[in-house]
Amino acid sequence: MKNSYKFLSSLLACLGRLTILALFLTACNLPAVPVTVKPTTAPVLASQTPISPGLQPTSPSEAVPTEQPLNQSSPMPEATDNVFMPKIENPNTPEPPANPEPAARLAFLKGGDIFLVDVPSMQSRPITQSANLVSFAWSPDGSRLATFDGHKLCFIREDGSSDAQPCVDLGLDDMQATIERRIVWSPDQKAIVLWNPVNPWDEGAIGWLYVALDGSGLLHRIDDPVDWGMNLAPNNDPGGITGQPLFLPDGSLIGTLTHRWLCGDGSCHFQLFSFDPQGRSFIPYPNKPEEGWSEGMTILLSRDGQILLNFGAFSEGCEAYFTFMDLYNLGSQTRQLYDLDQEAVSGIALSPDGARILMARTAGCNQPDPANWSQACGLSPSLNIYSMQMMDLTSGQRSDTFPGITPEWSPDGGYIAFRSCLSQSGSGNWDITSNGPPGIFIMAPDGLGISLISDGVSPQWKPTHLPNL
Repeated sequence: MKNSYKFLSSLLACLGRLTILALFLTACNLPAVPVTVKPTTAPVLASQTPISPGLQPTSPSEAVPTEQPLNQSSPMPEATDNVFMPKIENPNTPEPPANPEPAARLAFLKGGDIFLVDVPSMQSRPITQSANLVSFAWSPDGSRLATFDGHKLCFIREDGSSDAQPCVDLGLDDMQATIERRIVWSPDQKAIVLWNPVNPWDEGAIGWLYVALDGSGLLHRIDDPVDWGMNLAPNNDPGGITGQPLFLPDGSLIGTLTHRWLCGDGSCHFQLFSFDPQGRSFIPYPNKPEEGWSEGMTILLSRDGQILLNFGAFSEGCEAYFTFMDLYNLGSQTRQLYDLDQEAVSGIALSPDGARILMARTAGCNQPDPANWSQACGLSPSLNIYSMQMMDLTSGQRSDTFPGITPEWSPDGGYIAFRSCLSQSGSGNWDITSNGPPGIFIMAPDGLGISLISDGVSPQWKPTHLPNL
């Protein structure tokens, strides 16, 4: 009874203090602020492209021997269409602060317009409206974007406003305007090259369009590079084909070129050339060609501008194919050659430190199959898509991750964007799906924190300056 009395007395005293506090707030005209519990979310963790058919050498003897054998990946678990799907759930992490500075900014095309999304806040917004764009590219300093609508090359800022640089009418006819052309900037932003990612077999298709932005009005329309000094075939016969251009840190323009004489059924051997726009000539690039051709059409440059990566897939049939990959150190002028047997690599994302690559892999030849998930969802018209693989370039060690195409590594090294057809289950696992449309996803380099951005194509990260790189 005594303890009950003490409890009742304490309760009355507490109620009295609350009453006095309420009277005090009322007298001071201060509102009582309710306390709410803010729910936590799980943000993404840090981290169009058609697929070209495999390149086919004219004979097996033309393949360059491998100087450094690559450790092949361990057998993947059995799965539909040889796709390994890691069962990974998004971990619960604290909610990011309100209006944080974006760790990275991603641009992509959707319905002919450019959208921007900030990571990790995942806030996206369109910066063009009804632009009917075919392609775009960030400037090297990330201050603006170049856009191509099939006829004109124009420039915009991140907020969608027009840039001071005037648009350039490229003088393309309606047929030429239907061809996809991608954009490459020079480091000083005084020149742009638009290039055709599909071999320009058609007469007048135009492989490269070199556009000077220095006010000179210089515009080179390169159809057959043989007319510009390229010498790849006996007697320098017509039939040269331009591949992918790339500006090196010193401003020189290089590119992969081939000739119809070096092509099979839609597949070609490519070699590296330098292009002199003033002298109007192509000169073989001195990346130790005596050690073998670079072979592939696709070229990449490491973030620090030191490693030039060149690769291409070659097929001798659906059961025999490989990918040739060449890493050339611009400083030491040394080469590292890889021969990936029974591999068809369609795309590579190079880590900012140049230590790892993420490879997108496909079947070695066209195998139309409406029942295949990647074809059914519209991700690929005819090539089956397999799991992407992360590879350490020093050890050759590889690990599987989600299936997808067109991987792009963010400049800070924290994120990888790619396209795929994935759906998330109630338990948080991501699985391949045949129900499209294909979407743009981002994930951490370790495969965690995957998140869907949007449907769309051509994901491209905004360049940033990394002083420690």
